[in-house]
Amino acid sequence: MMRILLTILLLLLTSTLLSASPAYPAYDRKLWKHWIDEDKDCQNTRHEVLIEESLTPVTFKTDKGCRVYDHRLVRCIFGGCLH
Repeated sequence: MMRILLTILLLLLTSTLLSASPAYPAYDRKLWKHWIDEDKDCQNTRHEVLIEESLTPVTFKTDKGCRVYDHRLVRCIFGGCLH
């Protein structure tokens, strides 16, 4: 349990330091307009990766199933993983 808490603390500290650094500007999805839909199934690469790597079934923004609304991924850093 202590190891998990330390990993979470380290992740929070790292993320806070990186987000405050001028070398790492804040994430802005509008700057990433290069996601493509190569197979023309209405899901761009980002959404296909979210669907493929989600630990739980994804939900979509609409019934059409093009854009992922909710997902759950594993995040691993510094030898620890958060689910």
